Order: sequence, then structure tokens, then C-alpha cells
Amino acid sequence: MKFFRLLWLCVMSFCCSAMCADEVFQKVRSVDELNETDTYIICDENSSYAVRKTNGNFLGLMEIRKDNLKGDFLIIDPDKSVVPDEFRLAYVRGNVYCIQYAVSGAFLYYDGSSNYLRSKQGLSTSEKNCQWTFNATTKGVCVDCTNRNNYFISPYYSKFGVYTQKNDHIKTCLYKKVATKAKQVVVGEVGYVSFVAPAQTNVCVPHNLKAYVVSQASAEEVLLTTLSCIPKNTAVILHGAPGTYYLSYAQNASAVDSNLLKVSDGTVKGNRQTIYSLANIGGVVAFYLVGQDVVIPAGKVYLQINHQQASQARCLTMRMHEQQGVATGQAARFEMKDKRRALRWEGLLFRNGRKYLIKRK
Repeated sequence: MKFFRLLWLCVMSFCCSAMCADEVFQKVRSVDELNETDTYIICDENSSYAVRKTNGNFLGLMEIRKDNLKGDFLIIDPDKSVVPDEFRLAYVRGNVYCIQYAVSGAFLYYDGSSNYLRSKQGLSTSEKNCQWTFNATTKGVCVDCTNRNNYFISPYYSKFGVYTQKNDHIKTCLYKKVATKAKQVVVGEVGYVSFVAPAQTNVCVPHNLKAYVVSQASAEEVLLTTLSCIPKNTAVILHGAPGTYYLSYAQNASAVDSNLLKVSDGTVKGNRQTIYSLANIGGVVAFYLVGQDVVIPAGKVYLQINHQQASQARCLTMRMHEQQGVATGQAARFEMKDKRRALRWEGLLFRNGRKYLIKRK
């Protein structure tokens, strides 16, 4: 029982190493970072609101959950919220730019009669009411009105307008997009993490990351097959150096012929026989048997083998098999099996050409 409690703690920490995000924005700290090729959004200092288009040419507010803010990064998931309109900058002079919608090309301009911001086609970059000054502060680069001193873009009465800084006005900063339509995944120190592709789209695997499905299982090990593109709603195991990766959206992905990895709907329970979860125990990353009636939370990945394959082995090691048909990772396979023997404190351990006797405790 103690083993299964330890296992489940390891499994939970393993699964929680991945987080999803579709649009990733980084706060602009210096005017020198600005250019005409990147896209931007305008947020307040707390990153709880962003500019978006409403009816007609008026601009309004879109609320962003503050827990989407990770340091200087703003993470937005279109599946859960509406992505704010993105802008490009048209250079005028010095630190003066015109703000232009990335999609429609309409300029963001200041209506002095109402203090509202508006968007309209046909404005020239030479017109002062569509020119903005970007000035760096300790909190980031703020968007100021060029033709009015100490006025800047700010949310007020559920509208974005040009106001002076008062208690009820929030000064805004600029955020630059650093990832477009991608899922963000964090790989921890162990180098492995489970991941589920979005239900609505396929995702591509970056060159410095490997994605595997479990294509076969035996009494002692599972066979992993690589994917260059992960089909929508497909559970995989990702392997790479510790760090943050972005899996970009893809139009097409080849269907997976066989995948024993499943995604829990919150009702799946372990049975000490056919249900396994990825975990790191004693330095061995492998699939471990889930205890009787232990519930696997919704959205988490698990391995299910059929009763004919079931061996009730506590640990199933992994063997990699590339799509081209070339078996890889053999040294890692043997080392992992040796580590598993060491974990059980029995048998002989072969490592680096040497033989070690592991005594039972």
C-alpha cells in the first residue's frame, strides 16, 4: 500500500508538469524592442484587461484572468477566453508609431471629442490622431498620446480611452507576442511529461522534443513510437531536455494506428492489473501499476493494457521505436531495466561493462 501511495504522488507531480497556453505575450521593457514585424496587445499594469473591438469603431475592454500572468508573460487560451485584437506598429519617427490592427489594417486613433479610441480604415500615418508615443517606465513600455501631454491609453467606464493618470484610471503597457497558436509545455528535470493534444486541433512537435505513443505492451516493457505531429485529442509522452517548449498548431496530422495511452474522464480507477501511469520512482522513469480503486483525475494520461497482456508487474520499462522502423534507445532500455532491478534490491546489475551484485534488503 505504501508503494502505491508513493506512486500516486509521483504520478500527480509528473502530470502537472505540463500546462497549456495558446497565445503567449511578453511585456515590452524597452523601446528598442519595438519593430514593425511583431504583433502586440495593450494591457493594463495588472494584465487583467486588453483592448478589443466592439460595435462600430469603438474600442472596449476584454477581461483576462490575472492568474494567466506568469511574471512578465501573459498566457491566453482561446478555448477559455476571447483573444484580444492584435496590433502591428507602423514606424513614424523616433519612438513614435502608429498602431494598426494586424488583420484588418485599420488604425487605432484618438477621438478628441469623446476621449474614446476608435479604429478606422483610411487614416494616414501622418495624421497626429493616430500617432502614439512609447515611453519606458519601471513597469514596462507605456502607450502615450502624442499630441497631449501626460495622457495615455487607459480603461475607464468599460471603455479604452485617452486619460490622465488618476485613481480610477489604470496606466497600460505593451505586450509582444512570443508564441502564436501553440501549446506551451514545461518538461521537468526527469525529461519526460505526459501531454494531451487539444480537442480542436493538431499540434506539431518541435525538433528538440520527442513525442511518443505506446503502440505495444508486453509483460515487462512497452514499445514507444514517435510522432512528428500529434493528432487532436491524442495522449502522448513527451521527452526532451528540461525547459519550456511551444507546440504550434497544425492543419494536418496522420492518424495513429495504435495507442494504448488513454485520457481519464475522471471515472477511471486503478485495478492493480491493467492500469499504469507514468512516474519517476527511485530515478526510474517508467509506467507503474496504479493501486486498486485509485481514481485517475479527469484529463490525466494513463496506460491501459488488455487482460491477455496483463502481468501485474509493478513497473513496465520503455523501449523507443522510431517511425522509420529503426529501434533506438537500447542502451537506455537496458539501463532502465537494471535500475528497476536495483529498485527491487535483487539480482545482478550490469552497467558500463561491469557487473554488480545487488543484495536483497
